[in-house]
Amino acid sequence: MTPDGNVLEVGAGVGFGTISLAATRSVLALDSNADLISKARARIASAGANAEVLATDFLAPSPEAIGRIQNFAPKVVVAWFVGSNADDQERHASDVPWLDRAKKYRENIEDAVVTLPLCQPSVEWVHLAVRAGSVSGFSDEAVKLSQREDYDQYVFHPNGFEVTDVQIMSWERQGSQFGYQAAFNPNRAPGPSEPVILSIVAKRKVA
Repeated sequence: MTPDGNVLEVGAGVGFGTISLAATRSVLALDSNADLISKARARIASAGANAEVLATDFLAPSPEAIGRIQNFAPKVVVAWFVGSNADDQERHASDVPWLDRAKKYRENIEDAVVTLPLCQPSVEWVHLAVRAGSVSGFSDEAVKLSQREDYDQYVFHPNGFEVTDVQIMSWERQGSQFGYQAAFNPNRAPGPSEPVILSIVAKRKVA
């Protein structure tokens, strides 16, 4: 689903996504968690992948990171399942109540991936992947349309991009300890829901 071209990955995590992207393209990945960076670098080296991980704050990237991004000239920016720890939320989302901070931090990241310095003039595509819940009574097409409209209105259109594709994928969580569905989410409609992954691809609009 990710368009071809040099990829700037925002949030390398432990490197699984980085390696997948690097199978067919060059990847410059960013992360702010030293433990995750160490794991990602070891995994990338073991796989011999064409990727590099830089340590920097996504919302306040270092001058070195900005220079590397500019020289890399990414065509695609990817942000998949970007989360945060309490320190990052306190640093960048303390202006909202505690329950809203994870959502606010994710929204700040989504704004950052479509603006300078992360989104350089070379960027043509942005690919987001987010955890979500599919509420009973809503069709897949209704969910896709609502996500397209929301992301275009609040993230992409103000920054010169437009959603071109929305996909819904099942999120198999048998045996998982991850309690996303139990987390507070003011945007989710009431009612029982199933965990899904939303893939959202946007293209820069031609001036």
